[in-house]
Amino acid sequence: MRQRLLHRLLTSDAPAVQRLGSPEALSYRQLGCAVAALQGLLIRETASKAKPRLRVGLFMPNGPEWVCADLALLLAGHCEIPVPLEFTPEQASSLLKDVDVCLVTPAERDAPQMACVPRQRRIVVRLENLHCKPGESLSMASDPARPPRDPAIAKAIHTSGTTSEPKGVLLSFKAIEAKVDTLSTLIGESRLRRYLSLVPLSLLLEQICGIYLTLSAGGTLILLPTGEKPLTGGGHPAGHFIPFLRKAQPTFMVVPPAVVEAMKDHALEGCLANLPLRLDLFGTPFPPLIACGGAPIARTTLETLAGLGLDIFEGYGLSETASAVSWNLPGSAKLGSVGRPLPDCEVALSGEGELLVRTSTPFSGYLGADPGACAVRPDGFLETGDLASIDEDGFIHIRGRRKNVFINSAGRNVSAEWIEGILAGMPEIQAAVVFGEGQAHPVAMIVPGARASPEAVLRAVARANARLPDYARIRNFTTRPPGSRDLQPFFTITGRPRRDQLGAAFSQTIAELSRSIHPHL
Repeated sequence: MRQRLLHRLLTSDAPAVQRLGSPEALSYRQLGCAVAALQGLLIRETASKAKPRLRVGLFMPNGPEWVCADLALLLAGHCEIPVPLEFTPEQASSLLKDVDVCLVTPAERDAPQMACVPRQRRIVVRLENLHCKPGESLSMASDPARPPRDPAIAKAIHTSGTTSEPKGVLLSFKAIEAKVDTLSTLIGESRLRRYLSLVPLSLLLEQICGIYLTLSAGGTLILLPTGEKPLTGGGHPAGHFIPFLRKAQPTFMVVPPAVVEAMKDHALEGCLANLPLRLDLFGTPFPPLIACGGAPIARTTLETLAGLGLDIFEGYGLSETASAVSWNLPGSAKLGSVGRPLPDCEVALSGEGELLVRTSTPFSGYLGADPGACAVRPDGFLETGDLASIDEDGFIHIRGRRKNVFINSAGRNVSAEWIEGILAGMPEIQAAVVFGEGQAHPVAMIVPGARASPEAVLRAVARANARLPDYARIRNFTTRPPGSRDLQPFFTITGRPRRDQLGAAFSQTIAELSRSIHPHL
């Protein structure tokens, strides 16, 4: 990966990064010059702090500056800590409190999330100001002609903000490069000509596929137009992004389930205008390779799209495994599965049916702690927390989750107990149980305080939401009176909810709540 990337950044005038709606693209050579200039700034920081490597926060919106900063840090061997813009100040602080410097764009320099980083440690990145100086060249962490042996940490990747203090998964350069090389071989360069990015670049899989896979293959990373925020699960609905597919004409995409559902809705709403779906959606007779992960997709959705000539290839992965563990691919796919294990991954099942994964390049531990942290067994197998089966052909089928962490329809991992704790901390709320698996937004079943009016409970939910990032905010809820007999069997004597039984008993109510948003939330 490094050799291919470096060669293109030094020699190619082909387009590397382009925004939809912008007539000009940033070429590889221009990107390489900006990377070298930013590395020069960081070299001065290492000298002032007497450190060969820095711990560097990255707090930026999707854009060429994000790509430039990421490559500058990765190639020079610094430890990068990317932080999503939608994180709350509390979440951001848990990751940024010990950074040496933080790279930001002008609009983010004084954001509330930056409160824990002194102003003198915030470096503003403007692409127009990053010009190569005479003799300035790209620096590499080690000789690119040799295999990476340095165990130094390349990234601390957040785990989608499951709690108020998300853990950071520590990954070495070797683990990242091994995953990119594996996926590059499986996908092939012909599929990597144009990659459309719809989700934040702070997500590891988007870095792997959108930046490293695409750019090392000589392709173009396509970004949303200036001013358009990516899909996070808390902003625009997924259907908002459908028109961008035709404008971008991608050859490869990795999308969350919400986008796949939006493609199906688009097809069923009669928008085809007598065109094949691939032409209507993408403006080309050759559909892109569309990979999907993060949460399960309804089988009927996959069958509907396949019947219209658009195959969706589901996969499965973890930050701890440097993203993908398994993936369906053209010629090796089974509907309803998440594919066979990748060549760099070995899988097994525990006696309880939990999926265990062992990789050739294991992760290097955690930055911080989190209820979603995965344990590693003495034999090197990672306990994923997911229940699964493996069929006779080697395809993995995910059956559910052992932990109280749900994955919303945008692929975000969120701790139900985190939201419940904030809700229950409101004096007007006695208890709350949150649901969100596969849904666009979390919903709650709330037991009000003995004297709390409906209006007071609504205000309490709004106050709780103010303490949560947009993707974790309660958008609808129902209440049950204190001591309600229909709820009593679903709570333990200590007050802990029997979540699965409660969800099954009130499945219709939960489904109805998830289909709408409370007008005052």
